[in-house]
Amino acid sequence: MRLPKPPILFGLFSTVATSIAPVILRTWLANQAWLQDLPWFWLSIGAGAFMLGATAQDLLSDDSWFRKIIRSWRAVYELESVFIAHRSTPDKEWVEVTVAVKYLHDYSRLSTITRVTAALDIPRAQRQFVLANEQRVNVVGGERQNLVMAVVPIKRYDKKPLGYEAWGDRFRESGDVEGMHSLSHSTNNLVGIEMRAGWWRHQVEQVFVAMLNTQNPGQDRIFIARDGVPSCVRLQEVGVLRRETGVHGSRRL
Repeated sequence: MRLPKPPILFGLFSTVATSIAPVILRTWLANQAWLQDLPWFWLSIGAGAFMLGATAQDLLSDDSWFRKIIRSWRAVYELESVFIAHRSTPDKEWVEVTVAVKYLHDYSRLSTITRVTAALDIPRAQRQFVLANEQRVNVVGGERQNLVMAVVPIKRYDKKPLGYEAWGDRFRESGDVEGMHSLSHSTNNLVGIEMRAGWWRHQVEQVFVAMLNTQNPGQDRIFIARDGVPSCVRLQEVGVLRRETGVHGSRRL
């Protein structure tokens, strides 16, 4: 809705007021002797210390307005969604924990590192490993890509699964543990997706993946959430950043 144009007298009054007010204020301050007795040096030191403290707090706090602005300037991609994709072939059926990203700019060189921190709720069993380390060239702004974080076969009573759940985009064969990272049941895990383009563009996003084991072997459940560990999940102190977030998706297999 467009506001009506103010009358001419209003504009004239505002112009005169803004011109006279500073003169009146300076005259009044000049006649106040107590202002000259104030410790202006120490007041300046205190104001400077306060500004330095406020700036340091903004630099150290992840949720500060300043840090959010810096992160937006350095952003490489947009985490559009985290979902569970259903896949099948004539002889097997499985799901993929997938992260959909959208690149924000054109990049001539892009480095992508995916790290997994497994078993967050079991400190003694906790481990961290690099799931993927990729180098891409000539990335176009607006391009979308689906990154597969883990694969979980759907177990059926009438068929033997052709592989076992694992991190990455391929199944873990029976007995083939070397070089593969199994997705353990009844664990909470954190996947960090780090992308870097040059010295300035750098971004890290975290995705929470939980593999819940039920009493029925044919009913495993995957719980996923974006933005790190959800507040509804209680973990032991393992040094993981906890931020309030909602559940993005879950599915019963």
